[in-house]
Amino acid sequence: MTSRPPLPPELETWLADHPELSSGDLTPPWRLAEGANPLDAAPAPDPARIEAIEAALAQAVVNSAAPRPALRLVKSVRPVYWMAAAACIALLLTVGVLLTQNPTTTLRAASGQYSALLPDGSQVWLNSDATLRYRRSFGNTERRVELVGEAFFEVAKAEIPFVIETFNATVTVLGTSFNVRAVPDDSAPETVVSVETGIVEVAAKNAPDNTIRLAAGQATRVARATALSPLPSVVTDWRRFVFLNQPLGVMFNEIERRFGIEIIASEPIRVHLHNIGTTAKSAEQLVIEICQSSTLKLRYRATANGFEVFKVEP
Repeated sequence: MTSRPPLPPELETWLADHPELSSGDLTPPWRLAEGANPLDAAPAPDPARIEAIEAALAQAVVNSAAPRPALRLVKSVRPVYWMAAAACIALLLTVGVLLTQNPTTTLRAASGQYSALLPDGSQVWLNSDATLRYRRSFGNTERRVELVGEAFFEVAKAEIPFVIETFNATVTVLGTSFNVRAVPDDSAPETVVSVETGIVEVAAKNAPDNTIRLAAGQATRVARATALSPLPSVVTDWRRFVFLNQPLGVMFNEIERRFGIEIIASEPIRVHLHNIGTTAKSAEQLVIEICQSSTLKLRYRATANGFEVFKVEP
């Protein structure tokens, strides 16, 4: 059996830039195009053959999410390159269908931190387990992303607003740096937005007219689908572990996500507001510095899955 040659280098390169697509999806139409010699004119097939080709192309469009134009092969009394034309249409249609069925790009930080440059020049840092999605048209007519988890953004200035959709809120900016945390499966799910520079507008998703505008050093919380509430002036930079006026539970959650461990602490400890700024690199060192700097006289001990933090009884 004769082996088939590989796809052309240009096509392989294009596929390498689109890992969500399979080269197998493009192989059949490419083989059809490869077998057509555009220099060899051939008589037009009979009308039944033409209708069969049109029906096949039309059905491919119907099965896709793409717009559905009427596809027709132009009939002519002169010899035409029917095979080449059908092959090219099949190849282009296949690529178009694949792109419309895979319209989004997904970024995810499985563990630790992940940074990426978006197509518009904006920079994003994703915290552990965070996911960011955006359409391939991002930066052309809109700049809209969907966030699950926590991320820090440095948005490039542009006339097109930069919009972040979370499970219960919409954040709109033109150019600034800010942090968004939105974990829908938390015990108390909420979206928290804190601004480092510039101005950010936050709206509850189910009540778009219910908005709040934040300046540098300000923050807000969307605890439910329609409720916004301002927070005290906070500075939160999980990238360098800087937390000002934040509950210890927020810091413990960050350590858990970053290092894949569990921190046990009572609720009175978790809700206690605390300030810390450290460059410590290990989970234990972070826990040590929290205990040493807290006014609660905290201690800790190692457990099978991480650490337990507790108060020293008088």
